[in-house]
Amino acid sequence: METRARCISKGAVMAGALLPSKHAAGLHALLPGLGDQIHPHLVDSCEAQTPPSEPAAKDSPLGTPGAAPPCPTADLGAAGGLCSMQRSARYGRYLVTQRAVAAGQVLLEETPLLVVPKVDSETSCLACMAPLRVEWTACRTCGGPLCATDCRGAHHGATECRLLQRMGFREAPHLEALIKELNVILGPLRLLLLVQESRAAREAFLSLESHAAVRLRLPVGKFVEEHIVGGLRQRLGLALPRETVHHACGVLDTNCFEVTLDNAGHGRAIFPAAAMMNHSCVPNAHWWFYRGRLVVCAATALPRGTPVLISYTHALWGTRVRAAQLTTCKMFTCTCERCRDPAERGSHLSSVRCRVCGDVVVPPSQRQDAWQCRACGNTVEAALVEALVHAGATQLAHLREETAAGVVAAVTHLSRLLGPHHYVVARARHCFLEVLFAAPLSEAPKDLLQEAVNLARHLTAVLQLLEPGVSRMTGLLLYYETAAATELLLREGTGDEEARQTLLNQATHVESLLQYDRFLPRAALLSAALREWCPAARTQ
Repeated sequence: METRARCISKGAVMAGALLPSKHAAGLHALLPGLGDQIHPHLVDSCEAQTPPSEPAAKDSPLGTPGAAPPCPTADLGAAGGLCSMQRSARYGRYLVTQRAVAAGQVLLEETPLLVVPKVDSETSCLACMAPLRVEWTACRTCGGPLCATDCRGAHHGATECRLLQRMGFREAPHLEALIKELNVILGPLRLLLLVQESRAAREAFLSLESHAAVRLRLPVGKFVEEHIVGGLRQRLGLALPRETVHHACGVLDTNCFEVTLDNAGHGRAIFPAAAMMNHSCVPNAHWWFYRGRLVVCAATALPRGTPVLISYTHALWGTRVRAAQLTTCKMFTCTCERCRDPAERGSHLSSVRCRVCGDVVVPPSQRQDAWQCRACGNTVEAALVEALVHAGATQLAHLREETAAGVVAAVTHLSRLLGPHHYVVARARHCFLEVLFAAPLSEAPKDLLQEAVNLARHLTAVLQLLEPGVSRMTGLLLYYETAAATELLLREGTGDEEARQTLLNQATHVESLLQYDRFLPRAALLSAALREWCPAARTQ
């Protein structure tokens, strides 16, 4: 949850719309030799509820509805009973703290019901989902991509393998195109196979929100119809009821967390209990995917009975970008305090610089209205501002191809174009840190190291306005700052003992913030190096 990593998931808190009996019949048709594993009367007896169509009330402590009811096998007591499920007429089922918890305390741990590749993934191993950069081994049965013939990954089952024989990998003249088709249909196929084989998975599947009826009227519905319903039929010979497939695709898109696996593979995972967490753009909890489990931690101290709220979007996105993602993918409108505040809690991530007086200009309440500076009264047409933002976003999309120095130059240009606070500039600053740290810091010029320290501190201050407390991004930014500052101090010689101790304290804090993160080994190495460098630490 990227990981996600950013979060792309969750669905509505209310139970999903009923699937008619033909869904069960369609699923049964996948594996006719396994017997009657899906019974129509089980489907028809599920309690139907309609998710609320109106947006969340202002300042609602429950956040924005978006979670799903739990899988029957989900264990809410895995973290010592810190979370329980509540229910309301408006929000359905949602998670709350069962007692007061401290910042950073684990609220929930859960293993995934299912992990599937992302639709736009590059070639990856069917069994372990590891990325396959250049060459790969063909599965002996279906001919699909594997990292090795003896790969012990558990994702590529025998039934799936037999079905994928029909894809014709061994005879395909253009494997890349075929693998793209595979990535599109593989997620829904695996979900439907799991539902066929597991009663618990079937009950979770039938209860998870899919927004299928709404999606059918949108471009995503057309895509599912053409490429997934059609792909399953044409490539695998599975003539499933279209409603079944649309529901499966909606369940995945609505409820999945985007995760990064231990082998660097990227996928989407369903966690039925965690799917009950509602959304807020100012979350009070954050999640990690660590060693095959989802770990949810409190961002700040939470009293007993507090709804657990996570963000389904990225902290450094502006309000209109977040709103577009939530309405398009999650089918709801967020009305949290940040979304209602044009200044976004003082961060001004959506504000632009006034070209007359240099002050910040906050966005108007209506997208089509002109932008007016409150300081000097200058106005700018909405179309011009959107054109500037679009130009900046286009440049941002290609920044990872630049050198670190090139990204710094782009940050300067974008700041002149949009102002220093805009989210495009903030994302460019974050991109600079990622590009710089992709290479050994020992090779970085001194001026870029100092720039990294300054930008990490700046972004941390912005983040604390938007997502106060403990979070993955807070940990990463503090790591960037500490590592760059340590490299600078090393180049100066022995350095100030007090400065070294300060850096050691920061590195130790980074370890605690990233204890469930794949960056933990880097943070641990940094702490170990600083302990060796600090005499006081060596004598303890």
